[in-house]
Amino acid sequence: MRHAIVIAAVGLIGALGAPMVARAGQVVPLHVGASQGKILVKATPRSSYSLQQVTIENRLDVPLAVDLNAESLLPPPGSSSQRVGLGFIRGTNGETAVRLAPRATWTGEVTSVCRDSGRACPTPGEQFVLSATPVTPPERAVLQFWAFNPTLDQSAVNGRVWAINNHQHVGPPTANLAPAGAAPPREPPREPPPTGPEVSASGGQVFVHDGASRLMMYSLAGRWHVCGRWGGPLGESTGTLYGYQDDGSISLYLESDSSWLRVGDRRDARQMISTPAGNLLVLRPDNVLERHDRQKGTWEQIGANVMSISVVPVPGSDDLYALFAPTNRVGLQQRADVGDVWVRATAPGSAKALWRIVRTGLDVKKVEAFPGGALMLRATGEVLRVNRGRTSTFGTGVDDMRAAREGVYFVHRESGREPYAAYVGADGKERFRVKDDVSRVAQAALDRTTGALVWSPDRRRVEVLTPQKPSWTPLAAIPD
Repeated sequence: MRHAIVIAAVGLIGALGAPMVARAGQVVPLHVGASQGKILVKATPRSSYSLQQVTIENRLDVPLAVDLNAESLLPPPGSSSQRVGLGFIRGTNGETAVRLAPRATWTGEVTSVCRDSGRACPTPGEQFVLSATPVTPPERAVLQFWAFNPTLDQSAVNGRVWAINNHQHVGPPTANLAPAGAAPPREPPREPPPTGPEVSASGGQVFVHDGASRLMMYSLAGRWHVCGRWGGPLGESTGTLYGYQDDGSISLYLESDSSWLRVGDRRDARQMISTPAGNLLVLRPDNVLERHDRQKGTWEQIGANVMSISVVPVPGSDDLYALFAPTNRVGLQQRADVGDVWVRATAPGSAKALWRIVRTGLDVKKVEAFPGGALMLRATGEVLRVNRGRTSTFGTGVDDMRAAREGVYFVHRESGREPYAAYVGADGKERFRVKDDVSRVAQAALDRTTGALVWSPDRRRVEVLTPQKPSWTPLAAIPD
Protein backbone atom coordinates (compact mmCIF):
# COMPACT_ATOMS: atom_id res chain seq x y z
CA MET A 1 0.00 0.00 0.00
CA ARG A 2 2.69 2.49 0.91
CA HIS A 3 4.53 1.86 -2.39
CA ALA A 4 1.34 2.64 -4.30
CA ILE A 5 1.04 5.93 -2.46
CA VAL A 6 4.59 6.93 -3.35
CA ILE A 7 4.16 5.95 -7.01
CA ALA A 8 0.96 8.00 -7.23
CA ALA A 9 2.78 11.00 -5.79
CA VAL A 10 5.62 10.66 -8.29
CA GLY A 11 3.13 10.39 -11.13
CA LEU A 12 1.47 13.59 -10.01
CA ILE A 13 4.81 15.36 -9.94
CA GLY A 14 5.56 14.29 -13.48
CA ALA A 15 2.19 15.56 -14.62
CA LEU A 16 2.55 18.96 -13.00
CA GLY A 17 6.28 19.38 -13.54
CA ALA A 18 6.86 20.88 -10.07
CA PRO A 19 7.83 19.53 -6.67
CA MET A 20 5.27 19.24 -3.91
CA VAL A 21 5.80 21.82 -1.17
CA ALA A 22 4.25 22.28 2.25
CA ARG A 23 1.02 24.24 2.35
CA ALA A 24 -0.70 25.56 5.44
CA GLY A 25 -2.99 22.95 6.97
CA GLN A 26 -1.98 20.24 4.47
CA VAL A 27 1.57 19.10 5.22
CA VAL A 28 3.23 18.95 8.62
CA PRO A 29 6.99 19.65 8.91
CA LEU A 30 8.79 16.47 9.91
CA HIS A 31 10.14 17.80 13.23
CA VAL A 32 6.71 19.14 14.20
CA GLY A 33 5.04 15.79 13.56
CA ALA A 34 7.72 14.02 15.60
CA SER A 35 7.50 16.48 18.50
CA GLN A 36 3.72 15.99 18.63
CA GLY A 37 4.07 12.22 18.72
CA LYS A 38 2.38 11.78 15.35
CA ILE A 39 5.34 10.07 13.65
CA LEU A 40 8.50 8.11 14.42
CA VAL A 41 11.56 8.89 12.28
CA LYS A 42 14.71 6.82 11.74
CA ALA A 43 17.62 7.58 9.42
CA THR A 44 20.96 6.11 8.38
CA PRO A 45 23.51 7.30 5.77
CA ARG A 46 23.37 5.48 2.44
CA SER A 47 26.16 7.35 0.72
CA SER A 48 28.07 9.31 3.33
CA TYR A 49 26.75 12.88 3.43
CA SER A 50 24.91 12.94 0.10
CA LEU A 51 22.12 10.39 0.59
CA GLN A 52 20.15 9.20 3.61
CA GLN A 53 17.75 6.30 4.05
CA VAL A 54 14.80 7.68 6.01
CA THR A 55 11.96 5.71 7.59
CA ILE A 56 8.79 7.50 8.72
CA GLU A 57 6.09 5.70 10.71
CA ASN A 58 2.61 7.21 11.03
CA ARG A 59 1.41 6.58 14.59
CA LEU A 60 -2.06 7.98 13.98
CA ASP A 61 -5.27 6.29 12.97
CA VAL A 62 -5.79 8.92 10.26
CA PRO A 63 -3.82 9.77 7.07
CA LEU A 64 -0.92 12.19 7.50
CA ALA A 65 1.37 14.15 5.17
CA VAL A 66 4.81 15.35 6.28
CA ASP A 67 7.44 17.54 4.62
CA LEU A 68 11.09 16.53 5.07
CA ASN A 69 12.85 19.41 3.27
CA ALA A 70 15.32 21.40 5.40
CA GLU A 71 15.08 19.03 8.36
CA SER A 72 18.21 18.30 10.37
CA LEU A 73 19.58 14.89 11.38
CA LEU A 74 21.92 14.53 14.34
CA PRO A 75 24.66 11.88 14.63
CA PRO A 76 24.50 9.36 17.47
CA PRO A 77 26.12 10.26 20.83
CA GLY A 78 29.91 9.99 20.71
CA SER A 79 30.09 10.22 16.92
CA SER A 80 32.38 12.76 15.24
CA SER A 81 30.16 12.93 12.16
CA GLN A 82 28.60 16.13 10.85
CA ARG A 83 24.98 17.07 11.18
CA VAL A 84 22.94 16.46 8.01
CA GLY A 85 20.36 18.63 6.25
CA LEU A 86 17.70 16.99 4.06
CA GLY A 87 16.91 18.01 0.46
CA PHE A 88 14.32 15.99 -1.49
CA ILE A 89 13.27 12.41 -2.22
CA ARG A 90 15.68 10.72 -4.59
CA GLY A 91 14.37 9.89 -8.05
CA THR A 92 11.72 12.62 -8.04
CA ASN A 93 11.53 16.11 -9.49
CA GLY A 94 12.27 17.68 -6.12
CA GLU A 95 9.43 16.02 -4.17
CA THR A 96 9.67 16.71 -0.42
CA ALA A 97 6.27 15.60 0.89
CA VAL A 98 5.47 12.07 2.07
CA ARG A 99 1.85 10.99 2.44
CA LEU A 100 1.13 8.18 4.85
CA ALA A 101 -1.96 6.05 5.29
CA PRO A 102 -3.12 5.42 8.89
CA ARG A 103 -0.44 3.47 10.81
CA ALA A 104 1.63 3.10 7.61
CA THR A 105 5.43 3.21 7.30
CA TRP A 106 7.41 4.77 4.45
CA THR A 107 11.09 4.15 3.70
CA GLY A 108 12.95 6.03 0.99
CA GLU A 109 16.24 7.64 0.00
CA VAL A 110 16.57 11.39 0.52
CA THR A 111 19.28 13.66 -0.86
CA SER A 112 21.23 15.52 1.79
CA VAL A 113 24.13 17.81 2.66
CA CYS A 114 26.57 17.96 5.53
CA ARG A 115 26.33 21.02 7.76
CA ASP A 116 29.64 21.12 9.65
CA SER A 117 32.84 21.45 7.62
CA GLY A 118 35.85 20.17 9.49
CA ARG A 119 34.00 17.25 11.05
CA ALA A 120 33.90 13.70 9.70
CA CYS A 121 31.49 12.59 7.01
CA PRO A 122 28.65 10.34 8.18
CA THR A 123 29.42 6.64 8.12
CA PRO A 124 26.95 4.18 6.56
CA GLY A 125 25.28 2.23 9.34
CA GLU A 126 25.26 5.06 11.88
CA GLN A 127 21.79 5.62 13.36
CA PHE A 128 21.04 9.31 13.01
CA VAL A 129 18.14 10.94 14.87
CA LEU A 130 15.82 13.75 13.80
CA SER A 131 16.63 17.07 15.44
CA ALA A 132 13.84 18.82 17.34
CA THR A 133 14.63 21.90 15.25
CA PRO A 134 15.09 22.30 11.48
CA VAL A 135 18.15 23.87 9.86
CA THR A 136 18.68 27.63 10.17
CA PRO A 137 16.63 29.97 7.90
CA PRO A 138 19.57 30.69 5.51
CA GLU A 139 20.23 26.95 5.13
CA ARG A 140 16.53 26.35 4.66
CA ALA A 141 16.46 28.87 1.82
CA VAL A 142 19.24 26.91 0.09
CA LEU A 143 17.67 23.48 0.62
CA GLN A 144 14.24 24.64 -0.53
CA PHE A 145 15.82 26.30 -3.58
CA TRP A 146 17.55 22.97 -4.30
CA ALA A 147 14.22 21.10 -4.14
CA PHE A 148 12.79 23.53 -6.72
CA ASN A 149 15.91 23.12 -8.85
CA PRO A 150 16.90 19.46 -8.31
CA THR A 151 19.44 19.44 -11.16
CA LEU A 152 21.73 21.85 -9.29
CA ASP A 153 25.19 20.50 -8.55
CA GLN A 154 24.96 18.85 -5.13
CA SER A 155 28.53 19.75 -4.18
CA ALA A 156 27.75 23.43 -4.88
CA VAL A 157 24.69 23.24 -2.64
CA ASN A 158 26.72 21.60 0.13
CA GLY A 159 29.50 24.18 -0.26
CA ARG A 160 26.98 26.99 0.18
CA VAL A 161 25.62 25.41 3.38
CA TRP A 162 29.16 25.14 4.75
CA ALA A 163 29.89 28.75 3.80
CA ILE A 164 26.75 29.91 5.57
CA ASN A 165 27.59 28.03 8.76
CA ASN A 166 31.20 29.26 8.65
CA HIS A 167 29.99 32.87 8.17
CA GLN A 168 31.89 33.03 4.86
CA HIS A 169 28.94 33.79 2.59
CA VAL A 170 27.78 37.37 2.01
CA GLY A 171 24.50 38.19 0.28
CA PRO A 172 21.29 36.23 -0.34
CA PRO A 173 21.69 32.53 0.61
CA THR A 174 20.86 31.27 -2.92
CA ALA A 175 22.75 33.91 -4.95
CA ASN A 176 24.67 32.47 -7.93
CA LEU A 177 23.93 28.85 -7.07
CA ALA A 178 22.74 28.17 -10.61
CA PRO A 179 25.65 27.92 -13.11
CA ALA A 180 26.20 30.74 -15.59
CA GLY A 181 24.22 30.32 -18.81
CA ALA A 182 21.75 27.89 -17.26
CA ALA A 183 18.00 28.39 -17.51
CA PRO A 184 16.66 30.83 -14.90
CA PRO A 185 16.16 28.94 -11.63
CA ARG A 186 12.70 28.34 -10.23
CA GLU A 187 11.94 30.35 -7.11
CA PRO A 188 10.01 28.76 -4.22
CA PRO A 189 6.66 30.46 -3.52
CA ARG A 190 6.32 32.99 -0.74
CA GLU A 191 5.56 31.40 2.61
CA PRO A 192 1.88 31.36 3.61
CA PRO A 193 0.78 32.92 6.93
CA PRO A 194 1.69 30.85 10.01
CA THR A 195 -0.45 27.89 10.94
CA GLY A 196 -1.16 26.46 14.35
CA PRO A 197 -3.82 25.13 16.71
CA GLU A 198 -7.45 26.07 16.10
CA VAL A 199 -8.32 25.30 19.73
CA SER A 200 -7.03 26.75 22.98
CA ALA A 201 -8.04 26.18 26.61
CA SER A 202 -7.23 27.98 29.85
CA GLY A 203 -8.76 28.38 33.28
CA GLY A 204 -11.81 26.26 32.44
CA GLN A 205 -12.59 28.17 29.25
CA VAL A 206 -12.42 26.71 25.73
CA PHE A 207 -11.71 28.81 22.63
CA VAL A 208 -12.37 27.43 19.14
CA HIS A 209 -11.87 29.08 15.75
CA ASP A 210 -14.94 27.59 14.07
CA GLY A 211 -13.84 27.89 10.44
CA ALA A 212 -16.37 30.66 9.75
CA SER A 213 -14.16 33.53 10.88
CA ARG A 214 -15.65 33.36 14.37
CA LEU A 215 -13.85 32.78 17.64
CA MET A 216 -16.19 30.90 19.96
CA MET A 217 -15.73 30.70 23.74
CA TYR A 218 -17.25 28.08 26.01
CA SER A 219 -17.10 28.04 29.79
CA LEU A 220 -17.12 24.47 31.07
CA ALA A 221 -19.97 25.62 33.33
CA GLY A 222 -21.81 27.58 30.63
CA ARG A 223 -22.46 27.72 26.90
CA TRP A 224 -20.98 28.89 23.59
CA HIS A 225 -20.93 32.52 22.57
CA VAL A 226 -19.17 34.53 19.88
CA CYS A 227 -16.26 36.52 21.25
CA GLY A 228 -14.84 38.00 18.06
CA ARG A 229 -14.30 37.76 14.32
CA TRP A 230 -11.16 35.83 13.62
CA GLY A 231 -9.30 33.97 10.90
CA GLY A 232 -5.98 32.76 12.31
CA PRO A 233 -4.67 30.01 14.62
CA LEU A 234 -4.48 30.43 18.39
CA GLY A 235 -1.55 30.34 20.79
CA GLU A 236 -1.33 28.18 23.90
CA SER A 237 -2.75 30.10 26.84
CA THR A 238 -1.77 29.91 30.49
CA GLY A 239 -3.25 33.36 31.11
CA THR A 240 -4.17 35.74 28.31
CA LEU A 241 -5.28 34.56 24.86
CA TYR A 242 -3.21 35.58 21.85
CA GLY A 243 -3.66 34.60 18.21
CA TYR A 244 -2.64 35.23 14.61
CA GLN A 245 -4.48 37.48 12.20
CA ASP A 246 -4.72 36.39 8.56
CA ASP A 247 -1.60 38.39 7.63
CA GLY A 248 0.48 36.60 10.26
CA SER A 249 0.54 39.46 12.77
CA ILE A 250 -0.17 38.72 16.44
CA SER A 251 -3.03 40.15 18.49
CA LEU A 252 -4.17 40.02 22.12
CA TYR A 253 -7.79 39.18 22.96
CA LEU A 254 -9.49 41.77 25.20
CA GLU A 255 -12.25 39.88 26.98
CA SER A 256 -13.74 43.12 28.38
CA ASP A 257 -15.12 44.16 25.00
CA SER A 258 -14.57 41.01 22.86
CA SER A 259 -12.01 42.71 20.63
CA TRP A 260 -8.43 42.11 19.50
CA LEU A 261 -5.45 44.41 20.08
CA ARG A 262 -2.56 44.12 17.63
CA VAL A 263 0.73 43.64 19.53
CA GLY A 264 3.24 42.68 16.85
CA ASP A 265 3.97 42.31 13.17
CA ARG A 266 4.24 38.94 11.43
CA ARG A 267 6.15 36.44 13.56
CA ASP A 268 6.29 32.82 12.47
CA ALA A 269 6.32 30.66 15.57
CA ARG A 270 7.01 27.05 16.50
CA GLN A 271 5.55 27.79 19.92
CA MET A 272 3.45 30.75 21.04
CA ILE A 273 2.51 30.69 24.73
CA SER A 274 1.10 33.34 27.04
CA THR A 275 2.30 33.40 30.65
CA PRO A 276 0.03 33.66 33.71
CA ALA A 277 1.38 37.21 34.10
CA GLY A 278 -0.24 38.08 30.75
CA ASN A 279 2.93 38.36 28.67
CA LEU A 280 3.64 36.45 25.45
CA LEU A 281 6.50 34.12 24.53
CA VAL A 282 7.21 33.41 20.84
CA LEU A 283 9.70 30.71 19.85
CA ARG A 284 10.54 31.40 16.21
CA PRO A 285 11.53 28.81 13.57
CA ASP A 286 15.14 30.06 13.78
CA ASN A 287 15.08 29.06 17.49
CA VAL A 288 15.13 32.65 18.78
CA LEU A 289 12.93 33.19 21.84
CA GLU A 290 11.12 36.54 22.10
CA ARG A 291 8.99 38.00 24.89
CA HIS A 292 6.27 40.62 24.59
CA ASP A 293 5.67 42.72 27.71
CA ARG A 294 1.95 43.46 27.84
CA GLN A 295 2.28 46.45 30.16
CA LYS A 296 5.14 48.14 28.29
CA GLY A 297 3.99 47.06 24.83
CA THR A 298 7.57 46.09 23.89
CA TRP A 299 9.35 43.04 22.46
CA GLU A 300 12.71 41.69 23.66
CA GLN A 301 14.88 38.76 22.66
CA ILE A 302 15.56 36.61 25.72
CA GLY A 303 17.18 33.50 24.26
CA ALA A 304 18.79 31.99 21.18
CA ASN A 305 18.87 28.43 19.77
CA VAL A 306 16.02 27.25 21.98
CA MET A 307 14.48 23.87 21.14
CA SER A 308 11.33 24.09 23.27
CA ILE A 309 9.82 26.00 26.19
CA SER A 310 7.34 25.30 28.98
CA VAL A 311 5.69 27.99 31.10
CA VAL A 312 5.25 27.61 34.87
CA PRO A 313 1.43 27.61 35.39
CA VAL A 314 1.42 29.59 38.64
CA PRO A 315 -0.84 32.66 38.92
CA GLY A 316 1.06 35.87 38.16
CA SER A 317 4.24 34.00 37.14
CA ASP A 318 6.40 34.86 34.15
CA ASP A 319 8.82 31.96 34.71
CA LEU A 320 9.65 29.27 32.15
CA TYR A 321 11.84 26.25 31.45
CA ALA A 322 13.75 25.91 28.17
CA LEU A 323 15.59 23.10 26.38
CA PHE A 324 18.54 24.34 24.32
CA ALA A 325 20.08 23.12 21.06
CA PRO A 326 23.79 22.19 20.46
CA THR A 327 26.63 24.68 21.06
CA ASN A 328 24.39 27.63 21.66
CA ARG A 329 23.90 30.50 24.06
CA VAL A 330 21.46 30.89 26.92
CA GLY A 331 20.02 34.32 27.48
CA LEU A 332 22.46 35.57 24.80
CA GLN A 333 25.33 35.37 27.31
CA GLN A 334 26.01 31.95 28.79
CA ARG A 335 26.95 28.84 26.84
CA ALA A 336 24.88 25.68 26.74
CA ASP A 337 25.22 22.24 25.18
CA VAL A 338 22.66 19.96 23.58
CA GLY A 339 20.09 18.69 26.06
CA ASP A 340 20.80 21.44 28.59
CA VAL A 341 17.73 22.46 30.58
CA TRP A 342 17.64 25.99 31.97
CA VAL A 343 15.05 27.95 33.93
CA ARG A 344 14.36 31.64 33.51
CA ALA A 345 12.88 33.02 36.70
CA THR A 346 12.66 36.26 38.65
CA ALA A 347 15.05 36.19 41.60
CA PRO A 348 13.58 36.97 45.05
CA GLY A 349 13.74 40.68 45.77
CA SER A 350 14.54 41.51 42.14
CA ALA A 351 12.40 42.53 39.19
CA LYS A 352 14.93 41.11 36.70
CA ALA A 353 14.54 37.59 35.34
CA LEU A 354 17.75 35.53 35.07
CA TRP A 355 18.68 32.21 33.45
CA ARG A 356 20.13 29.42 35.57
CA ILE A 357 21.08 25.83 34.78
CA VAL A 358 18.81 22.98 35.90
CA ARG A 359 20.56 20.02 34.31
CA THR A 360 23.24 19.30 31.74
CA GLY A 361 22.76 16.19 29.61
CA LEU A 362 22.94 14.80 26.10
CA ASP A 363 19.65 12.92 25.97
CA VAL A 364 16.87 15.20 27.22
CA LYS A 365 14.32 15.62 24.43
CA LYS A 366 11.52 17.48 26.22
CA VAL A 367 11.04 19.56 29.36
CA GLU A 368 7.74 20.49 31.04
CA ALA A 369 7.15 22.76 34.05
CA PHE A 370 5.68 20.78 36.96
CA PRO A 371 4.78 21.53 40.60
CA GLY A 372 7.94 22.42 42.50
CA GLY A 373 10.19 22.29 39.40
CA ALA A 374 10.14 20.44 36.10
CA LEU A 375 9.89 17.08 34.33
CA MET A 376 12.55 16.06 31.79
CA LEU A 377 11.90 13.32 29.23
CA ARG A 378 15.04 11.48 28.17
CA ALA A 379 15.54 9.69 24.85
CA THR A 380 15.56 6.41 26.82
CA GLY A 381 11.94 6.96 27.91
CA GLU A 382 12.88 7.77 31.50
CA VAL A 383 11.26 10.85 33.03
CA LEU A 384 13.30 12.78 35.60
CA ARG A 385 11.66 15.11 38.09
CA VAL A 386 13.52 18.14 39.42
CA ASN A 387 11.79 19.16 42.63
CA ARG A 388 13.34 21.92 44.73
CA GLY A 389 16.83 21.07 43.55
CA ARG A 390 16.57 17.27 43.87
CA THR A 391 16.38 14.93 40.85
CA SER A 392 14.57 11.57 40.87
CA THR A 393 12.98 9.14 38.39
CA PHE A 394 9.28 9.91 37.94
CA GLY A 395 8.41 7.55 35.07
CA THR A 396 9.77 5.01 32.58
CA GLY A 397 8.81 3.77 29.12
CA VAL A 398 7.40 7.21 28.23
CA ASP A 399 7.20 8.32 24.60
CA ASP A 400 5.72 11.78 25.20
CA MET A 401 4.39 13.85 28.10
CA ARG A 402 2.15 16.86 28.70
CA ALA A 403 2.14 18.44 32.14
CA ALA A 404 -0.50 20.54 33.91
CA ARG A 405 -0.54 22.26 37.28
CA GLU A 406 -1.49 19.18 39.31
CA GLY A 407 -0.59 16.22 37.09
CA VAL A 408 0.94 14.98 33.85
CA TYR A 409 -0.23 12.86 30.91
CA PHE A 410 2.33 10.20 29.96
CA VAL A 411 1.99 8.59 26.52
CA HIS A 412 3.38 5.04 26.42
CA ARG A 413 4.18 3.35 23.11
CA GLU A 414 6.25 0.30 23.98
CA SER A 415 7.16 -2.49 21.60
CA GLY A 416 4.75 -5.41 21.81
CA ARG A 417 2.16 -3.53 23.88
CA GLU A 418 -0.95 -1.55 23.05
CA PRO A 419 -0.25 2.19 23.35
CA TYR A 420 -1.94 4.00 26.21
CA ALA A 421 -1.85 7.31 28.06
CA ALA A 422 -1.76 7.60 31.83
CA TYR A 423 -2.51 10.62 34.01
CA VAL A 424 -0.13 10.78 36.97
CA GLY A 425 -0.61 13.16 39.89
CA ALA A 426 2.09 15.34 41.43
CA ASP A 427 2.48 12.67 44.12
CA GLY A 428 3.59 10.13 41.48
CA LYS A 429 0.42 8.01 41.67
CA GLU A 430 -1.39 7.00 38.50
CA ARG A 431 -4.97 8.29 38.52
CA PHE A 432 -6.38 6.78 35.32
CA ARG A 433 -5.53 5.50 31.82
CA VAL A 434 -6.74 6.46 28.35
CA LYS A 435 -6.56 3.56 25.88
CA ASP A 436 -8.86 4.73 23.09
CA ASP A 437 -7.28 6.94 20.42
CA VAL A 438 -4.11 7.72 22.37
CA SER A 439 -2.98 10.11 19.64
CA ARG A 440 -5.65 12.56 20.84
CA VAL A 441 -3.76 13.04 24.09
CA ALA A 442 -0.71 14.26 22.17
CA GLN A 443 -2.71 16.50 19.82
CA ALA A 444 -5.48 17.95 21.96
CA ALA A 445 -5.29 21.43 23.49
CA LEU A 446 -4.28 21.19 27.15
CA ASP A 447 -5.63 23.48 29.86
CA ARG A 448 -2.56 23.54 32.06
CA THR A 449 -4.47 25.04 34.99
CA THR A 450 -7.21 22.37 35.18
CA GLY A 451 -5.59 19.44 33.35
CA ALA A 452 -8.47 19.25 30.84
CA LEU A 453 -7.81 18.05 27.29
CA VAL A 454 -9.89 19.63 24.52
CA TRP A 455 -10.24 17.97 21.13
CA SER A 456 -11.99 19.30 18.03
CA PRO A 457 -11.83 17.01 14.98
CA ASP A 458 -13.58 19.45 12.64
CA ARG A 459 -13.96 22.76 14.55
CA ARG A 460 -17.70 22.08 14.81
CA ARG A 461 -17.67 19.31 17.39
CA VAL A 462 -15.68 19.64 20.61
CA GLU A 463 -14.90 16.92 23.17
CA VAL A 464 -13.32 17.31 26.61
CA LEU A 465 -11.51 14.90 28.93
CA THR A 466 -10.75 16.00 32.50
CA PRO A 467 -9.00 14.41 35.50
CA GLN A 468 -12.40 14.45 37.22
CA LYS A 469 -14.16 12.78 34.27
CA PRO A 470 -11.51 10.75 32.39
CA SER A 471 -13.48 9.95 29.23
CA TRP A 472 -14.07 12.01 26.10
CA THR A 473 -17.30 13.96 26.65
CA PRO A 474 -18.89 16.08 23.89
CA LEU A 475 -19.72 19.69 24.63
CA ALA A 476 -22.81 21.33 23.21
CA ALA A 477 -22.62 21.71 19.43
CA ILE A 478 -21.20 25.02 18.20
CA PRO A 479 -24.19 27.06 16.99
CA ASP A 480 -24.43 28.28 13.39
